[in-house]
Amino acid sequence: DPGDDVERVREVAPDGEAFAHALAAERLRNARVYAGIRLAAVTAFFGIITVLGPILGVRMWQGHQLVMGGYVTLAFALFVLSRRSDRAAELGALALALVDCPAVFFVVWGFFESATSAMRPYPDGPATFGLALYVWLTVVSGFALREGYIVLTAAVAALFAGLLQRLPERPPGIPVLCAILI
Repeated sequence: DPGDDVERVREVAPDGEAFAHALAAERLRNARVYAGIRLAAVTAFFGIITVLGPILGVRMWQGHQLVMGGYVTLAFALFVLSRRSDRAAELGALALALVDCPAVFFVVWGFFESATSAMRPYPDGPATFGLALYVWLTVVSGFALREGYIVLTAAVAALFAGLLQRLPERPPGIPVLCAILI
C-alpha cells in the first residue's frame, strides 16, 4: 500500500531541529578534516620544494621557502585552532578563499619569478597547475556545505587563476575561460 511508504518516510524523516543539528555537525567535521588535509598537503609540498630547490638546485624550485614556510605555519595554526574551538573550525572553512587561494597565487607566482630570462615568455605550466589547484579548492569548498563559502571561494579562485594566466602573457580571453571553468 502506498500509504505505508509515506508513513515510513514520516518516521525516519528528520524534523527541522534534528536536520539543523546534523548539518552543523557535518559542517564542523568537514572543516576539521580539511584542516588536517591542508596541513598534510602543504607540508608535503614544502618538502618537495625544499628537496628540488635548495638541495637539488633546480632553478624554478628555488626561493619558495619563505612563502611556503608562512603557508605551513598558517596551516598548522588553522589545524590546531580547528581542534580547540568549534567556532574556529567553522570559520576555518573560509580559509579556502582567504588563505589557500592567495597562498597558491604567491607560490605559483614564485615559479614565474624564478624563471630565467632565457625562459621568457614564461612557461604556462605553472599557471595551468595553479588553475588545477583553484578548481580543486573550489570543489573542496563544497564540503563546507555553505553556499556563500562556495561562491566566495569560486570568485577568489577565478580572480587569482586569471591573474596567473596573464603572467605567461596569454591572450585576455584565457582568464575569462578560467573563470568559466571554475
